[in-house]
Amino acid sequence: MQQIENFKQAKFIWLKLPLTHDAAHLHVIFGAFQMHGFLQAKVYQWFSQLLFVGATLSLPGKQQQFICQQLDLPSKTPFVKLPGMFDYQRQAIGLMVSDAPDISRQQTAYAAYVSQMIIKILQVTPGRQTLILFNSQNMLEKVYQRLQDVTLTATRKVLAQGITGSNEKIIKNFMLGSGMILLGTGTFWEGIDLPQSQLEQLIIAQLPFSSPDTVINQLRFNQLRQAKKSTFWELSLPEAMQRLQQGAGRLIRTANDHGVLIVLDSRIITRKYGCWLQAALPAKMPLKAVTSEEMLSKLTKFWQN
Repeated sequence: MQQIENFKQAKFIWLKLPLTHDAAHLHVIFGAFQMHGFLQAKVYQWFSQLLFVGATLSLPGKQQQFICQQLDLPSKTPFVKLPGMFDYQRQAIGLMVSDAPDISRQQTAYAAYVSQMIIKILQVTPGRQTLILFNSQNMLEKVYQRLQDVTLTATRKVLAQGITGSNEKIIKNFMLGSGMILLGTGTFWEGIDLPQSQLEQLIIAQLPFSSPDTVINQLRFNQLRQAKKSTFWELSLPEAMQRLQQGAGRLIRTANDHGVLIVLDSRIITRKYGCWLQAALPAKMPLKAVTSEEMLSKLTKFWQN
């Protein structure tokens, strides 16, 4: 306990006790939700020069400050964005649906809509390997259950995170399969490489806004409020933009890939912050705001060409 009291660098201490089995251990988790001064003192001072290389280190406009804050870098740190190696004009298309139910007000209706659109998309593009990204396990499970109810799982192989096996097993089956559907959240937004026919259609079922109810976010939001800053514009939006960058990056992995990005969450069109989220998508990818029916038509046309 003396060590805990003397742990000056931690911004929070989180106690976690799993209740799923009797032999569970109490976990004491230390974390820093504010990087200012931490990396400079603990890491950067030991190097004469620093070079960061990554695909999601750049955000458009003033949102670049979020990256600097997260990496504990000066606000005037130079960022160099190199030309991409993919021909998005030829290889891909982005379709953003404008007439979906508002997920923030109509969760049940939205789950039904997503399920219906997934079925229609798979009907007009039979055999296409498809990844569907969610932002919550709860919504994923609702959609999976609806797909089961209409017997889609009897005719197509549907893999679902947290339901049909471990993450490792699901990814392995998806990579080795053909014409499969994968419903994922969390870590499936990043760090998986599915080139060519391993992934042909990427559906964003929910924009990746982090939950405000987590322990860490409650602390971070409270700190921003005390500083009289907007929790949405300073944290929620830039985080979602970076997450969306990561998710969209799953689609085109080589110069020989072809694929379609479909965003079913219409807030990317209907909300004033939608333009920022659109700017986080690949710069050269053709983006079209469409109705649900227009999306199906353009999707069919893309694969016919």
